[in-house]
Amino acid sequence: MENSQLLAPEETIQAEINSWLENSLPASTPWRKQQLGIFLNQGFPTRKNEEYKYTGIDAFIKRNITSVAIPPTTLAPAEVEKSFVKETGHHLVFVNGRYEQSLSSLSNDDALALKEVEDHELLNQVADPTDPLIALNSAAHPNALFLEVAKNKKALPVFAYHFLSNGAEYLISPRMIVHAHEGASLDVVHRTICQNSQNVLINGVTEITVHPNASVNFSRLQHYNDQVFE
Repeated sequence: MENSQLLAPEETIQAEINSWLENSLPASTPWRKQQLGIFLNQGFPTRKNEEYKYTGIDAFIKRNITSVAIPPTTLAPAEVEKSFVKETGHHLVFVNGRYEQSLSSLSNDDALALKEVEDHELLNQVADPTDPLIALNSAAHPNALFLEVAKNKKALPVFAYHFLSNGAEYLISPRMIVHAHEGASLDVVHRTICQNSQNVLINGVTEITVHPNASVNFSRLQHYNDQVFE
């Protein structure tokens, strides 16, 4: 697909991402622009794409998505903590696709290292970089979260809460990378919580690398209405 033939949602996304990249870290910008180009060359997938033939994502986007701008975070810590499960572990909070360290609660755990990363070399080691939605996530994600479990260690469970808040007709791009070294073990529970958002596309990517004799159990819980597409 040539850029001159792009549909309106793709044109909007291209303009917004280019504007945002002008103020992003210089080291990551060329790579993100390359990823944006991969997406723009293909456009949003349709039912003609084998991997998406049972998912009418293009129709949803044309009707409902007008922006990739992330609505501001307005959640208070006390409001967020109401959703935490009553178990010891790492409670990681994402709001509209962005990891929010100030709203998260981490336990003491020498088995798990956690950090935000901008280094694109950690991305797309598992995900297919030619997939248009993965490329779009690589270009647009606000911050990628890297979880690394030490060799022969069992980490405390990770509870990842993805809040959708204060917005309509937008696309969000959360990104998480999990790396379990030999003999390591980790349980991750991913929960999406829709508050007052509607017509939202969650274009999330999670990459999990598991070394010999290691295990990662990843569970996804979805609590949102039919106006949210993931």
